[in-house]
Amino acid sequence: MGIPFPVICKDKNFRIKSLVKALSESEYDIVLLQEIWCISDFELLQSVISKKFPHSHYFHSGSIGSGMCVFTKHPIKDALYFNYRLNGYAHKIQHGDWFAGKGVGLIKVEVSGIMINIYTTHIHAEYSDINDEYFTHRLIQSFQLSQFIKQTSEKCDVVFVGGDCNMEPKSLSYKILTTNAMLNDAWLKKKNIMDDKLGNTCECPDNSYTDSATTLKFPHGKRIDYLLFRANSGTKVTVDHYERAFGKIPNDSRSYSDHEGVSATFSLMSAPTAQACPARDAVLLSDHLQAMINEMDKNASKLSSDRIIWILLAISSTVILFLRNCCSVGGTCIAFFMNLLMVFLVVFIAFCLWNGVVINNIDSKASAATKEEAKYLLNSKKEN
Repeated sequence: MGIPFPVICKDKNFRIKSLVKALSESEYDIVLLQEIWCISDFELLQSVISKKFPHSHYFHSGSIGSGMCVFTKHPIKDALYFNYRLNGYAHKIQHGDWFAGKGVGLIKVEVSGIMINIYTTHIHAEYSDINDEYFTHRLIQSFQLSQFIKQTSEKCDVVFVGGDCNMEPKSLSYKILTTNAMLNDAWLKKKNIMDDKLGNTCECPDNSYTDSATTLKFPHGKRIDYLLFRANSGTKVTVDHYERAFGKIPNDSRSYSDHEGVSATFSLMSAPTAQACPARDAVLLSDHLQAMINEMDKNASKLSSDRIIWILLAISSTVILFLRNCCSVGGTCIAFFMNLLMVFLVVFIAFCLWNGVVINNIDSKASAATKEEAKYLLNSKKEN
């Protein structure tokens, strides 16, 4: 529903109240939300819709909260939150992803004897498709998400994944997630026939928070929000119906969010002879893993160059600071501005060292770890 600041997040209180009303009148079994940043908003939802959804959980993380919560009619048997190793940058205050401590939340429920793992996530936003500085962060997050799902879902019957994934179906991040975690895309498996444009969930032209420039660039919007699923052996899952939800607020020109919601009706049944669906596509997965390893190599090269630039900036700024201290200046006004320059240089030197040493090393180690984990998977596929 937006970052919890009045100027940045337009109409937040009105939209939250509208969401509360809509959910209290809904017939859903499980609801996953990704941008409930304020605990007070979660508590409002919890108090009003508790009769409809008696069980709920908020995934606490970061300094402003993960924004992710779950409401369900079924008792929650277990819950877990896993932070991604890369989450944007603290100095990119205007983006805010770092402050949310993004990751993946998991709850476990049982429905008619069927054990279900439900995952919700909010992958790092893109912000610019021309200069996408967070491409590697999203790719690593998607890989970690797929690994987390794979490692925690062996004993359940059904896996559901829902969230704001900030990646389109053609992206490598999407391919890694769906092939490595063996997930079906509910939009592609739905029984009902819909125009492809109706699957888009972001930058949609009829959304009140989509600006005209974006509409020209993406006239039909983009599909970056998903419901994914997998049936393990012995269980069968079908997508009876799929649609966009929570578009425009009834009797109002405003939308619930800048993203459209997605809703699906699934049928679950025990089927002792049923095989896991989808089955692992080893060849396709190997191709995607190799492509990801190549991206990690490119990123390592870029980070090495960036480190040199940051260190050179720190050294040059230190030289300027030293020269300033060697010079005497007359006049109160000039001295004041020279002192301001000294303060600026000290802060800038610290900023360069922070990025060139600390942040750069964090990014480098995250890329190296992802590459090594992917290589293990790739080698195991070749051996099989």
